[in-house]
Amino acid sequence: MSDGFIVIKERNGKKYHYLTKNIRISVKKWKKIQIYIGSGKLTKKQIENIKLKNKEKLNKLEKAIINRFKIKKFKFLSKKQVEKIEEVKENYQKRIKSRNKIALEKFKEYFVTEFTFNSNAIEGNTLKRREVDSILFDNRIPENASLREVYETRNSKDAIDFMSNYKGDVNHKFILKLHAIIMKDIDKDNAGKYRNRPEDDVYIRGSEHVPTKSVFVEKSMDVLLEWYRTKKYEFHPLELSSIFHQKFVYIHPFTDGNGRCSRLLLNFILLRNNLPHIIVKVSDRKKYFDAIHDGDLGDHKSLIRILYRYLIRV
Repeated sequence: MSDGFIVIKERNGKKYHYLTKNIRISVKKWKKIQIYIGSGKLTKKQIENIKLKNKEKLNKLEKAIINRFKIKKFKFLSKKQVEKIEEVKENYQKRIKSRNKIALEKFKEYFVTEFTFNSNAIEGNTLKRREVDSILFDNRIPENASLREVYETRNSKDAIDFMSNYKGDVNHKFILKLHAIIMKDIDKDNAGKYRNRPEDDVYIRGSEHVPTKSVFVEKSMDVLLEWYRTKKYEFHPLELSSIFHQKFVYIHPFTDGNGRCSRLLLNFILLRNNLPHIIVKVSDRKKYFDAIHDGDLGDHKSLIRILYRYLIRV
């Protein structure tokens, strides 16, 4: 296996270095894999040392990717479903690349409005779709809107923007930053902080499930992130994002904003794997909550089934 080569990407005048390798995943298909290795100016000697240091990591990633494409059937998705997802993925990427700048911006605005409206409405936000759009892109505040509903709307867009520009992987720092953005101007005392005191214990209205006790939240998040790291090349990305989402909601690591944060994380994992966004519709709220409850009991099929249907309709 080769050591790979360096690709430099420039964003906002700053250079970012990626150890890169093209691997064959089928007779006619190649895939580019990359590992972020640093930013700024690097000397040739530094680059060679970094390549040597990351050689084993790159080779492990190559083997994992190749094994993923060799798998005929994942744990929850059939071969036919995986092939359908690949078809959707390719068509989606083609559509995105074919759009001009204005059309792409309009598409992004559509997604932000739809995601924000549905995700917030699932949690009880009463703003209508057109009111959400008006707040986000016309800066017009509806007369009867509460300040909290306005903040939830604006914060959702800011969180999506942050998530879209973030180049790392899922970790504590990323999750806490995402939550801090979601809860900005709503709960400054708890924004971006895991529950950690007995008085922070939470209960979910209308649910039999009692979330993780506050004193165990950080340890439970450690376990979840370790599960993510060990399973991200074993599970299909849709399975991975779905189960991560369910496990996150099960823990309920924050005093508020868990549902909204979990649906952003769900989409981040999909985007990292070049899959389209998923918008869980408020009209499917009951089915969606029932499927999460099934996951609490160890049955992940229901939620994956719902998300699969959303994905193939993109």
